[in-house]
Amino acid sequence: MAVSVGAAEIAYASARKTQFSAGCSFQALVHLSQAQPQSADFLDFYNRLAANEVSIALASNPYAAVAKSARVDAGKLEANTTVAPIAGLGLYGLRVIAADSRGAVVLANGLCDQIVKSISKHRADENASQIKDLNGRIKTLQAELKRITVIPRSKRTTVQSATLQAEQQALSGNAAQIASILSLPPDSITVLIRGVHAQGYDPRSQSKNLLIALVGGLLACFLVVLLGEVIAERRAEAREGRVDTAVKPAKEAQRL
Repeated sequence: MAVSVGAAEIAYASARKTQFSAGCSFQALVHLSQAQPQSADFLDFYNRLAANEVSIALASNPYAAVAKSARVDAGKLEANTTVAPIAGLGLYGLRVIAADSRGAVVLANGLCDQIVKSISKHRADENASQIKDLNGRIKTLQAELKRITVIPRSKRTTVQSATLQAEQQALSGNAAQIASILSLPPDSITVLIRGVHAQGYDPRSQSKNLLIALVGGLLACFLVVLLGEVIAERRAEAREGRVDTAVKPAKEAQRL
């Protein structure tokens, strides 16, 4: 028991005494319409959009670039980082644990910057891709319209006239979609609060180490007692066996 408690004290003393935690916050508000979120359903919808953008940004591994710049291990940085939504519209808090206060602040701000950069790029690429697809459809429609409009109206078939009308409507619809995308309010994707100071704390738990040591010591004592009982039982059985062996010949001699 004493050995277990002593080992726990040694482990506590040798563990790193102080670590530092720093954080920042950012917003990932994405606009898909002109309407401003007001109702609870609107807020929930916008927060789901923000969660999707943050998930995509984290999947792109922002830790690698920050770790390379700060010369730390990317895997450890990811393990020591927490990103979670906070109260508000598309708001997120980020917290990093590091060995020194300055490093914690630098890593937290670096990750907030990298995530915001990743989300902004993804949104720009997404909008550019949508506009490119719509322009492609417009060019196809314009070519088809040109082919039909060269035919005199009196010579167009019923199908050609119906197709012309449908394609004109489709052309107007695609142009309206491009206008809608370009006229959307700008997304609010930015770092809101940067980390300035880190908070130090002691991650060690002396009581936890002692509890584990006590449990381990009790188990060891239990095993020693159990082993002693097993040995005693086996010795008793051995003695009984020797007595039986000696008694049997004596009884046989009396019979003779």
